Amino acid sequence: MAHAQIDLPTTTGELLAKAPIDECFDGIGINYPSGPPCATGRAKVNQSYVWGLAQSGDQLWFGTMSNTHCLVQGAYLGQLSPRETTSYVCEFGSSQAARAAQIPAKIGDFRPPRIYTYNLTSRSLVERSVPNAYQAALNSTLGLRAAGILGNVALLAGPSLQGGMNVFAFRVSDGQFLAYQRFAQYANIRKMLVVNGVLYAGVGRYASSPAQSGEKTGRVLRWTGTEAAPISFSEVGVIDSMASELTEHEGRIFVSSWPDVESGPTSQQEAGLYMSPPLLSSGLNSSTEWTRVWKVSDYEPDPVTAATYGGGALASFGGYLYWGTMHVPMMSTLSHIRAYPAEAPASNDQSGLLNWARNSERAISIFRGRSFVTSPRLEVLYGEASLPTFVKTGADPGQWQTLPTGMGAPLWGPSGFGNAFNNYTWSMAVFNGRLWIGTMDWSWLANEGLSPSVPIAWQGVGQANIGADLWYFPSVNSPALPESINGVGNPANYGVRNMVAGTDLYLGMANPMNLRTNPAEGALGGWELLRLTPKPANTPSGSGVNVDLSNGNSVRFCGVNAPGSTYATWVATGSGSVYQTALTNSGIQNMTGMMPQGVLLMASSADWRSACASDNLGDVTLSVAGANRSSRVYQLFWRPGTGNFQAQDITTSADNGQIRGRLTADFTGVLFVFTVPEIPTMSEWAMIFLASLMAMFAVVWLRRT
Repeated sequence: MAHAQIDLPTTTGELLAKAPIDECFDGIGINYPSGPPCATGRAKVNQSYVWGLAQSGDQLWFGTMSNTHCLVQGAYLGQLSPRETTSYVCEFGSSQAARAAQIPAKIGDFRPPRIYTYNLTSRSLVERSVPNAYQAALNSTLGLRAAGILGNVALLAGPSLQGGMNVFAFRVSDGQFLAYQRFAQYANIRKMLVVNGVLYAGVGRYASSPAQSGEKTGRVLRWTGTEAAPISFSEVGVIDSMASELTEHEGRIFVSSWPDVESGPTSQQEAGLYMSPPLLSSGLNSSTEWTRVWKVSDYEPDPVTAATYGGGALASFGGYLYWGTMHVPMMSTLSHIRAYPAEAPASNDQSGLLNWARNSERAISIFRGRSFVTSPRLEVLYGEASLPTFVKTGADPGQWQTLPTGMGAPLWGPSGFGNAFNNYTWSMAVFNGRLWIGTMDWSWLANEGLSPSVPIAWQGVGQANIGADLWYFPSVNSPALPESINGVGNPANYGVRNMVAGTDLYLGMANPMNLRTNPAEGALGGWELLRLTPKPANTPSGSGVNVDLSNGNSVRFCGVNAPGSTYATWVATGSGSVYQTALTNSGIQNMTGMMPQGVLLMASSADWRSACASDNLGDVTLSVAGANRSSRVYQLFWRPGTGNFQAQDITTSADNGQIRGRLTADFTGVLFVFTVPEIPTMSEWAMIFLASLMAMFAVVWLRRT
């Protein structure tokens, strides 16, 4: 399975490594049979996430986490009813460890994390170990959420089950363990970043007991260690709540934040975006309060929902800082039920619960900004102009109302890139001259039922293109284009958890489908480590540039200002398609009475949008079985005024198995193809009519003779 190839529009993917089967399962509440191999029960894979990932030369270092979706359901959503589906099992208090009172029921599916290195030259995966004296520390680490490398030291860190943050250090050159330390004052760590030879990390600090109003619990740390004494940090930044993702932009460090759900009771500061003082040549050296430049409520009108947002990945690209949001599935719905118990639907009111979920849940939003110090300019790229908000004043019963968001209409599209199940902006990286964004898509879990907190009416309605999304912005003047909307080769991959950009792009995937271990079933569970290599450039600069898209498909760009690669791929269609909204809003499905025969994703890293007039940027020719003069091709486009994706007929001609259309500046990378029974032309109708008359006269004449 390792080294399997994955064909994508502009890159070639390769599966470098995959989580191994590590346990046998014979039923909820039953002690685990010996194995693997499993003589009794079935094989299970517990390690779900590549949770922390870093690169040094030809080595990738990463740490894992196990059964994450079970831990989220138990620890975040408070759902402790054991559940087994065709793809995964969550035992909670029925697990062997929980029944032995070794761990609480809410994390009953916890397994200790693993530490790996992958050598890109020898193409080998090696599990790294810690000395026996520190094995208990590793075994009590929830997972290794952050990884960073500076010099000859690799650091991997994550939250401890005993409270605090565990940090493990290794020597990069030979993979040997160097040191371990637990920091009792820090609740969690999410990301590490190296800027100008200095390593920084974002953490959350425990609140005081008793809690102090307005206490700030977010910290940014600077690594001050050496190979001889590798675990040493100093605080160089203070923000309102837990620090999450970090990046460098405009000579400063920017960090997103999460609310203080893991730091203890505080003022419950909402998530936001913070900016450091200017970076000195020696980096940041003293602890100061960083400047908040954006907060969730600047955009989100519902205060209960706003409190559940997390700050997602961020990256600097083309002079802008891009950032996104994160949303734990069903967290906002449960928060509304707790906030408004008198108005909330009863637990058996599935229709009411579904209505509240649809009104309160959010897909990811993507923002960007620049000139934060002098004259900030912030934009919504993918989001909404208005959102459902629960409004209650005094003793009135309260109701859902649609209120405007605080930052205006989005520039390029709706939340989630048009997919309501894209709930995490999990990773970003600049690679091959493009900004890449990886998401979490929880539609697989929705299809099988995430937990009892998901209304029954919502279960089974996950969209057809299941799996994590991978999108990229070719430039600051272009909408994002899809590289994959189905898990980057495996729909069981529900998230692109990490990205590392170098000569190639490396992805650490999240995949908690712990019972999917039979290769015959496909879509196997467990973490994956992927490499994406750009395909050879096939789109030169110039006028009238023809590009062969293979299989009889081609595009002729009016002009190309900067060369790149252009490729196309067909994706699944169905009533749950991520593009169903566009079809419905455009009316073309009602007109044709059918779903499209195909959806084609056409992606290009070349600059073809600025070379010619906006209504004539290129001509596409598609080879489609059964295509005739009645066949049509539509391009997906976005109209901020309507707040929806729509579809536009761009057909110029169709016949003999080919459909041709003209691309405009509205093109977002998606084409719908419809083939319908051919409607005869007027001349053909005349010939049919004449033939019918001749046949009738012939019959009459024969009867008379």
